[in-house]
Amino acid sequence: MKKTSSFFFCLFVVFHGLGQFSENLLTDQIEDPRIVRIADANQDGTNDIFIGAIPGQVYFTYGIGEGGTYADPSLLFSYPPCCTAPFDIELNDLDADGDLDVLVSYADDGTFGLFRLYMQEGDSGIYEAGSNLGNWEEGNFVLFDFNGDGLKDFGRGSIWNTDLRVRLNQGDGSFSSFVTLADNSFNGFKYDFLDFDLDGDTDILTIGAGRLASIQQPEVWDEIWPTTVLFTDLGNFGDFEILDVDEDGDKDLVIANKTAGALQWAENTDGLFTLSPLMTIQDGMTGLSEVELGDVDADGLPDILISLFSESKLSWFKNIDGSSEFGSEVVISDSEDGIGRLVVGDLDNDGDSDILTYSSTTDLVKYWINETILSTPEFENSLAIYPNPSSELLTINSKQEFKQYRIYSILGQLVRGDSFSEQIDISQLRKGIYFLELTTSMGQKHIGRFIKL
Repeated sequence: MKKTSSFFFCLFVVFHGLGQFSENLLTDQIEDPRIVRIADANQDGTNDIFIGAIPGQVYFTYGIGEGGTYADPSLLFSYPPCCTAPFDIELNDLDADGDLDVLVSYADDGTFGLFRLYMQEGDSGIYEAGSNLGNWEEGNFVLFDFNGDGLKDFGRGSIWNTDLRVRLNQGDGSFSSFVTLADNSFNGFKYDFLDFDLDGDTDILTIGAGRLASIQQPEVWDEIWPTTVLFTDLGNFGDFEILDVDEDGDKDLVIANKTAGALQWAENTDGLFTLSPLMTIQDGMTGLSEVELGDVDADGLPDILISLFSESKLSWFKNIDGSSEFGSEVVISDSEDGIGRLVVGDLDNDGDSDILTYSSTTDLVKYWINETILSTPEFENSLAIYPNPSSELLTINSKQEFKQYRIYSILGQLVRGDSFSEQIDISQLRKGIYFLELTTSMGQKHIGRFIKL
């Protein structure tokens, strides 16, 4: 998109096209890639890419400029002493110094759940030699602030064990001993976090062993968290995402049901996460392996992206106006042999959702740039948003009469909304790209983009 040098500019655009993607080969030189991650490691405003591979290696490449260009990945570190499979890689500020650190789980000699922590030196992209955290008995894990102290703690997702346990972050790169929070006999391996009972704290949703369960936070965080099974017979290693499908202000559930071979969703019927029976978006999807959210067509609504391992396919479904309806499957590619996990993020800084994929069969790591076309509408001369980028306030100058506003993340998640004001405080938002939706009293919606510094 052409840049402007004026003091402020109108950021509102009309989006055309249906999310067309261009295929790009990142590398075919990494043997047996197993994990991909997107994060702005050096905090230059452009996302970078991390790749975990067998035997025990993590590769890294910086995003170059704003055009979706990446250098050849280079070896960032290997886990001594020449370990085998990486199970998981997560990036977060684990020592409260403002940069992104790397926590890796791996296996060695048949021992699962060995952990190493790699601390970044400032925003340099240079990581210190990894410190050995020992055998934590698990490969899959989550980073989340369980006790509300502002630090990301370690949560163990137990495929082989029967409880959910956490280690508290001490703020210096070290962690406490394990604290047991919940019975996890359903072997949950994926977690998401939301306040589904609207009591002001964060609860957990998890899937494993064919079951989806909610884990509710008690008044005292380190007491046992009660677990409720919501759905069964979903197939092993299913997947789910949480989004407001019907735009009624609460979070619904989208799920990859491997037993039924179907992409399905359930409505949050009361705002407290009491779910309706599962409703099918599309069936006949044998091998459905991954579901992710992203605003593919840049309309401010979260669309659904999926990968199908057995069909070597990558596809997406359009969210139709938040009406609880989705469009027909749009195939991005049907020749992705051995496609593994897909990751969604903005890889070219244009405000829409791009895709990162890997194949452990062909050793290909690819990224797919969303080529959605943008054009300026007729009302551009009657509306201005400034300053953009901004760190504190957005000022709206318009002849239109707006009733309310909503702010969405780059993944289409609602992060803020209120009645319309000519000045909107964005100081508490994290740095990044957001969509602003303005609605008139007649229900007309105008969607645009801004950058939070």
